[in-house]
Amino acid sequence: MKRKMQLFLSILVCVCTCFTLYCGTAQAASPVGICTAQEWDVLKLVNKERMKQGLQPLSTFQTIQRVGRVRAKETIHLFSHNRPDGSSCYTALTDAGISYYLTGENIAAGHQNSKEVM
Repeated sequence: MKRKMQLFLSILVCVCTCFTLYCGTAQAASPVGICTAQEWDVLKLVNKERMKQGLQPLSTFQTIQRVGRVRAKETIHLFSHNRPDGSSCYTALTDAGISYYLTGENIAAGHQNSKEVM
């Protein structure tokens, strides 16, 4: 159950990644190497809001970040919860070998930075 919850929370961060990468060019990778500086900014903002609500902070995984980048590129061509091939956005997860229990996708456009997206 703990692993499923971690995966679910990571998928939420992946969704935030889709926001960030759609908004502008990705910056250099962070020292950890999983996320760009922009992606880390979104993660920090999400966690700040979660902590205000008494919720645990989120983390991410490299595979989830890769899926977020795939969806970010796809939303540039088709701003939709469907993928360019007509399949559901969630198939990006299964294409990467990730099984999931619950997930959601939020996409945004027209924002200049991470704070505006949040």
